[in-house]
Amino acid sequence: MESGEAMDRCIVEVGGVAAGILVKEARGYVFFAAKGTSPLDQHRFASVASAERQLRHMLDGNARHSKRRAT
Repeated sequence: MESGEAMDRCIVEVGGVAAGILVKEARGYVFFAAKGTSPLDQHRFASVASAERQLRHMLDGNARHSKRRAT
């Protein structure tokens, strides 16, 4: 994801895979997951940077957890 608060919308990628999009609204950004099963689908964030941190943490953590469980 590109950094910058002037964007109206941007694609969020984690590990090279599209996780969803962020859309600017009056009080921040709303995340719309590429797959509707994300617990952060339609979650509101104050900034692009805070959304990116939380999404990467959650999605990277889920990927590591899945890999551990599968081994």
